[in-house]
Amino acid sequence: MLSSMPRSDCGRWLPIFALLWFVIGAPAVGDQTAQQKKPTGAVVDIEQSEFGAILESKLLSNDRVNWLERSQIDRILKERELTQLFSVDGAGQRKQLGQLLQANLLVLIRSLPAGEANQRRYDLAVCETSHGLRLFRTELIGTADIQADAEHVAESIVKCFDRVHMESTVLFAVPPFVSGDLELEFDYMKAAYAKLVEGQLLAQPGVLVVELDEALSIAREYRLASESARLQRLLPYYILGEYRHHNRPEGGSIDLSVTLRYGEQEIAKIQRTELKPNVAAEFLLTATTDMMSHTAIQPAKLKDAAIEAQILSERAKEFRKLGNFTEAIDLIEAALLLQPGDIELHQQALELYDRFCIDYRSIYNTNEERALQISRKLPRAIEHFEKIMVTFPKIVERYAQKGQGPRL
Repeated sequence: MLSSMPRSDCGRWLPIFALLWFVIGAPAVGDQTAQQKKPTGAVVDIEQSEFGAILESKLLSNDRVNWLERSQIDRILKERELTQLFSVDGAGQRKQLGQLLQANLLVLIRSLPAGEANQRRYDLAVCETSHGLRLFRTELIGTADIQADAEHVAESIVKCFDRVHMESTVLFAVPPFVSGDLELEFDYMKAAYAKLVEGQLLAQPGVLVVELDEALSIAREYRLASESARLQRLLPYYILGEYRHHNRPEGGSIDLSVTLRYGEQEIAKIQRTELKPNVAAEFLLTATTDMMSHTAIQPAKLKDAAIEAQILSERAKEFRKLGNFTEAIDLIEAALLLQPGDIELHQQALELYDRFCIDYRSIYNTNEERALQISRKLPRAIEHFEKIMVTFPKIVERYAQKGQGPRL
């Protein structure tokens, strides 16, 4: 067409053709760029289990990740020792495996010994491979519906995708708080306070929260690394908390302290004495926000307490679906720190304690271990039951009529 045009007309039409080429070509370039931004994932199923195959098929249907085919993975993993990948000390191996597979995301699955009732049990972990960090880890207690189990796990894994490619990452560990109480009445708050702080951290972009043991392992590797290698490693921050209750004739109070450490260095410490129980949670959230301001994180504005409690409650429901009732209990107790009068949360907590005790009886063989763990949970479970009974006695009556009451 251009060859048949007069030269003067060609000069007039060339800018138009160039514009058309750019407009038509732009979507293809955009699609290619979007494709490049997708993380690459690999499902590593140690025993090649039926559950692993079903979970993999569900994950492959999610187009937010470019998943490697099982044949590709098996060829690379042949004759390699993989059990160390699950360990807190396995960050180096996870990073190395990611490089071999050219994957940003690893989903690790291995079978665990079945319980007394012959339940299927699995160890699950989701890891990023830049540093070998575990983004998510849980033990799954299988149900009779293996498809539903895989669906619940897939939903939890998908929520980790956004944390695979974060431009800046700050690493935190929040161990259970230390109790200064002489009695065990408020022992459940050790984990509840820690989960409250952890939830506030996870709401911030650019933050990863790891288990204490994994953080300590990372710190050990950091100390042993050369000066040049340290520049490419993450050293975790630790948020350490302590509490102590005081019983006064005019009402109880709490002493709370929160400390931010980076390696061996104490960065900041905030403490309050004789706080009223109803403001302890607010103090912790504010203190956590203040702690983050001492790092590279720009903390977001605090959410309403009811919204924070709802987020914690939803996380508890996720872990309940996976059969991890210990984690679910800790999260729901954290939600109750924010909304202590929420009867639905108390009801949810009571049901979780109930399930914990039932499953604990069926999984563990040692009678002494059963008795110890259940006895530690029982007083708090009774508190929830009494709260529900006083507020809504008809709920308790309904459970009794249907034979669905607590079986603690």
